[in-house]
Amino acid sequence: MTTEYIEIDAMNKADWPKFFDCISGGPGKWQVEQYVRLWLHTNRFKGLRGHFYCFLGESLMVAPLTRWNGSSVVKDTPACLMASLFHDLACGAIRSMSASRFTKWRLRRDADLLYRKICIAQGMWGIRADIRFAGLRLGGPVYSLFKRDGRA
Repeated sequence: MTTEYIEIDAMNKADWPKFFDCISGGPGKWQVEQYVRLWLHTNRFKGLRGHFYCFLGESLMVAPLTRWNGSSVVKDTPACLMASLFHDLACGAIRSMSASRFTKWRLRRDADLLYRKICIAQGMWGIRADIRFAGLRLGGPVYSLFKRDGRA
């Protein structure tokens, strides 16, 4: 049996409708409803994986029923949903991987940069994407501590 993935290019705003057809829910409780292959244009996260997703080559492969919370501090917008799916899954995989703190820090920085890049590609103004990026860099490590302790 072959699994058919919906192909979505994270750097192409024209793929918005395909992405929104594949998800359901609302702020704080989004869910993927179909198999999705999100093309990221980088293999930096190759090999990272979670229960319902994995990074293969330049793509993030996501299975149905995968959940993510969207933006944690600021309001979700259509331009950030695809980026938040990638970022939440990447950070979850980075948090659970067995590697040095420096390796995790570099991967997290790269995930934050790609979040910004996807937001801009999906139509967010650069200054807004920069502000979100700064929030991720400053607040991400603190949020990670709470996540690890089970408080978030």
